Amino acid sequence: SAISELSASYGINLGRLFRDNEEEMTKAYEQFCSNQNAAEMLIVSEQDSLMKKASLMDSNVTLRAFLIKPLQRICKYPLL
Repeated sequence: SAISELSASYGINLGRLFRDNEEEMTKAYEQFCSNQNAAEMLIVSEQDSLMKKASLMDSNVTLRAFLIKPLQRICKYPLL
């Protein structure tokens, strides 16, 4: 898998890295998740301004997709 290849190429165990930093990651994700609704509201209120800057981002990915990606990853971390 890609994670195994990455681990081997850098000589690290990604699962262990996540486990060793679990407390810090939990705090970061708790804060991220608790601010998710506020971030969505900000996107809606600033949509016109953000659309003008959209050319700086990957045109295939929306800002909302960037915000949801960390939430989707949470479920995958235990599999490492």
